[in-house]
Amino acid sequence: MNIADFAKYPTPEEWDSIIEKKRESWNKIKLNEKKQKKYNILDLSQIDQMELDFWINEFNNRAFALANNYVMLRSYYDQGIPDDPYYESPGPKGESVRYFPLFTDEKHYVLHFWFGFYTESFYTRYSAIIDTVYHIINAKYKFGISPGTGFIKKVLNKLKTVDEELYVYLNDLQNNQVFKKFKKLRNDIAHNFSPSQVSSGIKREQKEDGSLVISLGIGDYTTTKEFVDNIDESIDLLADIVEKIRTKIV
Repeated sequence: MNIADFAKYPTPEEWDSIIEKKRESWNKIKLNEKKQKKYNILDLSQIDQMELDFWINEFNNRAFALANNYVMLRSYYDQGIPDDPYYESPGPKGESVRYFPLFTDEKHYVLHFWFGFYTESFYTRYSAIIDTVYHIINAKYKFGISPGTGFIKKVLNKLKTVDEELYVYLNDLQNNQVFKKFKKLRNDIAHNFSPSQVSSGIKREQKEDGSLVISLGIGDYTTTKEFVDNIDESIDLLADIVEKIRTKIV
């Protein structure tokens, strides 16, 4: 099986069709940039505006990359990946469990690979865009907070004193069900077993008496539809975030 055999870019028509699925949100995920940016590096009074303009440009670049990433993952998903149900037990040949019983040929496995490949990068890019929002706020309000551990929390603490409405909105994102689901998937992708693959099914539980109980069962897995649903909802959420900050940074 050669994964390159099924690797392809969508045609311009397919590209437009995929973007159209979330056109309204994509149109909102962009911040206005100055048409002409002329700075005098010797004029210290321009530094704050220069920094803000650069972060806005970075946001738009990342949003553009995210949209392209979305097109790629949807192009493979839309070809059909029959991963629900993702297992049957027992299997047709007496196996205790058989994974992806509806995958009938190698194409399904390759489509699944490429979907997972672009999905994982989508979650990474999306996280970077969220980080950029806080860099923009930091620059706009001249907080002067240096990037590093606890950066977002520090920005929020400062924001509370100058714009409580925006602070409450951003702080409440942690309770947003779409965002919570996104963070869990992203965290598993980055730090744990990838949810786009079937896990070993091995579970370890530490009892209060110190004993360790090990069990083996059906592996965990997140279906492609569950990913796409969360991705689509996350795009809508990002559009809402941008609309909230748009009037704050002009």
